[in-house]
Amino acid sequence: MTMPLRDQKTVLSVYRQLCWAAGLNINGRHTADELAVRYLHLISDVMAEHELEQALLVVDECQRLSPLQFNVFAELYDRLRSIQKTLMTVFVGNDPETWRLIDGMDSDQYAHIHGRFFLHRRAFSGIQSAKEVRYCLAQYDALRYPEKSGRTYVEAFVPQAAAAGFRLASASDLFWRVFRGYQQRFKIGSWGMQSFSITTNTLLSDFLPRYGVDELGEAMIDEAIRLSGLVPSLVTRPTIDKSR
Repeated sequence: MTMPLRDQKTVLSVYRQLCWAAGLNINGRHTADELAVRYLHLISDVMAEHELEQALLVVDECQRLSPLQFNVFAELYDRLRSIQKTLMTVFVGNDPETWRLIDGMDSDQYAHIHGRFFLHRRAFSGIQSAKEVRYCLAQYDALRYPEKSGRTYVEAFVPQAAAAGFRLASASDLFWRVFRGYQQRFKIGSWGMQSFSITTNTLLSDFLPRYGVDELGEAMIDEAIRLSGLVPSLVTRPTIDKSR
């Protein structure tokens, strides 16, 4: 599930989001208790169907939660444990908002929350080396769609070049060199995956089919990075002709 930003941070809103994320049909008349039961029945049914003892719930944008709302996940944990099932909840949030939220819950008032969650903390960064760039680009050379019978992503967009031996991973040092220029200029810690994906997808689906792989160079990658929004101020706002 992904937590939306709401003015009212209630337990009911968390249960609604859980049910929506699970594809359950709900309406504004459902209470928090009713939604909790429906969601627990869904989890229990799926676990029974697949003969599982543990379920995994990933909560994205967790920095949008309030301390009170974490009680929802404690309740889910307790109720499933009462029927000999366990629920592992992974909270994913942005740095540093998430750390401020968690560190603000160190008091005894939230001891029951800390007893179940926040036992393991790990910080994730974007791409930090040419080696990591190569690994990511290699997926475009290897992954297929459909998974077993389809073409690779490189073959789909530049089939002749791929047949001639072109591999996107071979440009990893070039990618990294151009990014390093941005990194040093704008003091960027790492290359976020959103920017990297947009950069690569723009190159593969637009620039390379249009201009050819022989034109792949720093200028082309630089333009793709600029369009990716790595540095928001570099994204050109479209001009609106008000005379029309």
